[in-house]
Amino acid sequence: MTKPLHFFLTFFILFIALATTNTRSVAEETVIDTDPASSEVTADDVEDKVEGVKEDPLKDIPPEKLKLANKLESLRPAWEELNVFIRNTAKQFPEHRRFAFIVAMERSIDKNAVKTAAVSSLAETFSEDELRALIRFYEDEDIQSGMAKMQEYKERLHPQVSELLDAALMKIRKSPGSEKLKQ
Repeated sequence: MTKPLHFFLTFFILFIALATTNTRSVAEETVIDTDPASSEVTADDVEDKVEGVKEDPLKDIPPEKLKLANKLESLRPAWEELNVFIRNTAKQFPEHRRFAFIVAMERSIDKNAVKTAAVSSLAETFSEDELRALIRFYEDEDIQSGMAKMQEYKERLHPQVSELLDAALMKIRKSPGSEKLKQ
């Protein structure tokens, strides 16, 4: 298995494990909406009756904080970040297999579970004041314009950084004592 594929599979398994922890009922029982960005996730969307679910991840979040977390998640959807990661990972596959990989991944990931995990994590991580500040930040038109260009920036930067990393690795491999790194 190639290193990029191994890295992706490891990351993907970890991400899905985190995204589905305590949210199995969303993935298995509840359909919130076909487009997770178009609706808010509420504690009522997650049912307690599915085996293996210890508690509702949204249950203890105050309504105002839950509303703010939903708003922030709608401005910076976790699914979009994951989708970019999937598409970047697909570039590691032969060209004729990329589309099938992307489709298989998109069909296999429960977008509602990702949204629920993101909303829960936002609410647990940030205070209401921090959520409000982040919402103001991401609603700013100049910020939106800049963020829209970030993928292009990353795509331009990636080959240059990869070259630098490859050169550094070659330098390390050729340096005296490099055999100690292999142990």
